[in-house]
Amino acid sequence: MQERQTLAMIKVNDTGFICDSDGVWYPPMNKKQLEIFNNYNRYLLVHGPRKSGKTFGILHKVLRHAFDVNGAMIGIVTKTIKNAKSAGVWVLLAKMLAIWEKECFGFKVTEGPKTTGDSKMSFVRIRNRHGTISEIQCHSLEHSSEVEAKFKGPAYSMFWLSEFDQYCDDHAFNIFCDALRMSPQVSYEEHQIICDCNPPDTGTNNWIHDKWFKFKDKVTEDGEDEFFRACLHRILVMIDDNPQLDPRERKELESRYSKRKSLRARFILGLWEQDITDGHFSDVWDEAIHVLGKADCVPEDREVIVPTSGCTVLLGGWDMGESKNHSYHVIEKITTEDPATKRQVVSFSIIDELVVIRTFISIRQFVEAVMDKISHWNAYHKKSHNINLKWRNWSDTSAFRERSAAETSEAGIAYEASDGQIVLEPAPKYHNSNRDKIKLIWELLYQKRLHVSAQLFKTRSMFANLRSGKEAEYIKEDDHKHPFDSMSYPIIAEAPMDMLRTTQINAVKKQASPGLVLASF
Repeated sequence: MQERQTLAMIKVNDTGFICDSDGVWYPPMNKKQLEIFNNYNRYLLVHGPRKSGKTFGILHKVLRHAFDVNGAMIGIVTKTIKNAKSAGVWVLLAKMLAIWEKECFGFKVTEGPKTTGDSKMSFVRIRNRHGTISEIQCHSLEHSSEVEAKFKGPAYSMFWLSEFDQYCDDHAFNIFCDALRMSPQVSYEEHQIICDCNPPDTGTNNWIHDKWFKFKDKVTEDGEDEFFRACLHRILVMIDDNPQLDPRERKELESRYSKRKSLRARFILGLWEQDITDGHFSDVWDEAIHVLGKADCVPEDREVIVPTSGCTVLLGGWDMGESKNHSYHVIEKITTEDPATKRQVVSFSIIDELVVIRTFISIRQFVEAVMDKISHWNAYHKKSHNINLKWRNWSDTSAFRERSAAETSEAGIAYEASDGQIVLEPAPKYHNSNRDKIKLIWELLYQKRLHVSAQLFKTRSMFANLRSGKEAEYIKEDDHKHPFDSMSYPIIAEAPMDMLRTTQINAVKKQASPGLVLASF
């Protein structure tokens, strides 16, 4: 089994499991699971729908690593220990251990599975083919921010990040990569991280797809990042790849998701398709209507929303964190006249964004980056229309509270770092103000009175994925809340008062979109 077998040598028995006529032992697995079993790419993504057999293939790969690698140290990571032990991967691992110990010559469990008394960490130790001891540990990572405290120090030869889309981000993944450092005892080629997931509800708009699809498949003339791209590999495992799945179970699975198109795409077809059905704006947000311009093209063909020719004031929306999670938006408030009623109609164009999530950057640094954007739009409007723009900046009321460490407020830091150009004003904040902001934005979208420039990918993602949180949490505290806040502060502050008086959304007559200006950049 130490030899890396080719699929051409493998036969399949009448139960769908592989077998080898030359007498080489394989654990019970099908041909797709064998592909995982024989993969040695340093960073492997195993993705696909539910009940396709991904987990069993990875479990056997983990045990192979433990048996083949001299003194291997393996970390199995799940969102919570409860997930792993409540009929999860750790329970399944224990069953696989019995099979390997019985059938694989030289494989022997020497200790465990058990849990330490001090750290409560679960582990199992086995004697490998070299006669030394390999260890498999079970860890939880409920929040990606905990990754450095847990994994920056120890050294591992393998990680299995189970359903890692639920807890891992790009920064956390980099920490796991850094923890692969058991050389020279373990060779570079033997180190590996295996990640698995069902296609997440964000579709292609997430860091996982960016890394294993867009970056991996990117072609560059100079071969830039070619070595790292070669380390990345993905294996798609479909339901049809699992001959062990009972046909009745498959029919039940298809029946349960038949009425939800997006869920069927993800959990049956294994497609990376965005699901916005449970979002705050799922019944009204439409990129074909609300997103203007072109961004998915070569730079010379890109089109973005720019301020209208008569614009004299732009709005800035701010949401600043302590040392990370900052967000800023540039917005134009446009007033037109309804030709039928002669009433003034207010619309909003979201022109620019600066969103920094899960990255440490000081408020001062963030303000300086925002000033670059302000300078850009000032120069553009002066050159295009000979108008010197004025700015009104809106933020949460918390920006005016003094921070004990700095003995000043976020508003004070912004004012000082911008040489007095940024004067924040407090947007309305009161009981149920989040609810009113959601309803206000919903109504603006419904009436086609809010448009987003195509290059604002964080804002577009927010509209698709903003959801309610647990219990009384009207807006879920995740990465999408920050861009929603910075975008909504100017809008709730500047929207007509009659739009805020209702406690529920009334049916309103759809109106034509106001005249917006697109420009090539």
